Amino acid sequence: MPYLNIRVLDEENNPIPGEKVTIFISHMLSPQTWLKDYTDDDGRVYFDFDGGVSADVHVRGNCELKSVELNGEVTVSV
Repeated sequence: MPYLNIRVLDEENNPIPGEKVTIFISHMLSPQTWLKDYTDDDGRVYFDFDGGVSADVHVRGNCELKSVELNGEVTVSV
């Protein structure tokens, strides 16, 4: 099962708890999927989903990362 782990940090590299993160998952044959969740106390949020080839990561309503490869962890600084 594909996954994507995201860590959200402020300008001083401090984790941001409670931040809303949305991912837009691109699929080859099925419709695209939107998932959202909130960061934990360490600024991390974890997504598991049924399929996809890449994802765009949105924080605070802005697309921060495009076409992220799945099955890994990324860091977003806002």
